[in-house]
Amino acid sequence: MNRTPVVVYPMDVERDGGARRIAVVQLPDGALRYLDCDACAPWNDELSPAELAQAREGLESEERRQGRREETDHAG
Repeated sequence: MNRTPVVVYPMDVERDGGARRIAVVQLPDGALRYLDCDACAPWNDELSPAELAQAREGLESEERRQGRREETDHAG
């Protein structure tokens, strides 16, 4: 079975005076998708440049963490 990694990074964003929890999903082709965790629906708002930078940094960190976990899993 061919497993294609998908990286998910949860983050909070401020909208309309309140915090919203979203999940940033990086697809295998590198495209980003956003899910509104509070509404269980696609996130339709634009991310600010700062939020987008946070999302990309979080995804890279999560990808490194998952890579280390896969290496550990295969070593045993």
